[in-house]
Amino acid sequence: MTDVTTVNMDRAALEAEVKRRHWFHTFEIAPGLWTSGHYKPDPNWVFGMMGLPERMDGLHALDMGCADGIFAFEMARRGAKVTAIDVFSPGFRNVEFLSKLWNLPVEYKQSTIYEFKPGEPFDIVLAMGVFYHLQYPLLGLHCLNQLCRGTLLFETEIRPGWSMSLKFLPGTELNNDPSNWWVPTRKCMLAMLRSAGFEIGHDVKHAPRRFMVRAKRVKEIAPAIDPIAVHQANYGINPY
Repeated sequence: MTDVTTVNMDRAALEAEVKRRHWFHTFEIAPGLWTSGHYKPDPNWVFGMMGLPERMDGLHALDMGCADGIFAFEMARRGAKVTAIDVFSPGFRNVEFLSKLWNLPVEYKQSTIYEFKPGEPFDIVLAMGVFYHLQYPLLGLHCLNQLCRGTLLFETEIRPGWSMSLKFLPGTELNNDPSNWWVPTRKCMLAMLRSAGFEIGHDVKHAPRRFMVRAKRVKEIAPAIDPIAVHQANYGINPY
């Protein structure tokens, strides 16, 4: 994280606070002070590669599955009004702490892609490393459609090969993490995004098994849960 100013906090107290907290992201929280996470993101590199604007003034943005919120804070630094979502409690995730420390307004909500219902959809939605955590992947993408009215930045792990396939990996089969469930091929992932109402603008394989997409919502797809909606989704008509 760059170009942020920390509020007035005693260095020794800050070091103790950082040490006692659980971190997912590794980043420089204050000059010379780094968090102990295991993933070191580069929001400026990602946003530049995906063509997100340098200034986001007037835009409402959502970071779904935010972890410590590093991407959320970069959008806030660029002027966006930002909401960050994760399944963990505010005390476990560090978004509220960082928002106060850096004096950058990011609102944190403990929720899921399935149940989060904002007052209105967002101009920019990030879903970085979320897909393989979805027990119900296509339903999750349909819910994501309802949250986005503009640009989607989407990143996930993928399988090698050119087939249209989605592999089920329960338990700890994927990266020894019981919260992981599914890994698609690139072809499958793009097809699922299109079926969920998104038009692919740019996609790139940025690591051996990682894939990133910038997409635009072009069609509203409401999650089909009740009997009438399910019948219409399957057959295009009301049930008999």
